[in-house]
Amino acid sequence: RSYSVTGVQTCALPILNQLRINEARKILSTGNNEIPLKQLCSKLGFNSYSTFNDAFKKYVKVTPAAYQNKVNELRGI
Repeated sequence: RSYSVTGVQTCALPILNQLRINEARKILSTGNNEIPLKQLCSKLGFNSYSTFNDAFKKYVKVTPAAYQNKVNELRGI
C-alpha cells in the first residue's frame, strides 16, 4: 500500500496544531507576559497570527488574547 505525502500531511497537521496549542496554553498559563502573542505563534511554528488564533480558538474555545487575559485576571495581574 502506498500513501501520498499530501494524505500524511492532511492527517498530521491537526495533531501538530493541537500539540502546538497545548504548548501555547502551558506558556500562557504561567502568566508569562514577556512574549507577545504574535511572537509566541511564530515560536510555535505557525506561519501567521490568524492561523494561530483560529487554531487556538478551535481547541480552547477562546482566542489566545482572551485566554491570556483570563489567566492574568486569575493571577491578579
